[in-house]
Amino acid sequence: MKTKFTKIFYSLVFILTMNLMNAQIEEFIPDTTDNEVVPINDYLVPMLVLGILLGYRLLRKKTETVK
Repeated sequence: MKTKFTKIFYSLVFILTMNLMNAQIEEFIPDTTDNEVVPINDYLVPMLVLGILLGYRLLRKKTETVK
């Protein structure tokens, strides 16, 4: 019972803090004087690959412990 309550409590706290943080963001006014194109961050693709590998490894490890 306690673990279910803590999961619900932390979920609600997370949702409420995200809503409060979203409410404090000012309106974005784009600067149209620059015509620079900003490239995608160089670390985006390696981090996606590492995330997929980590998720696969953790899922595989969890299924091995269940068997």
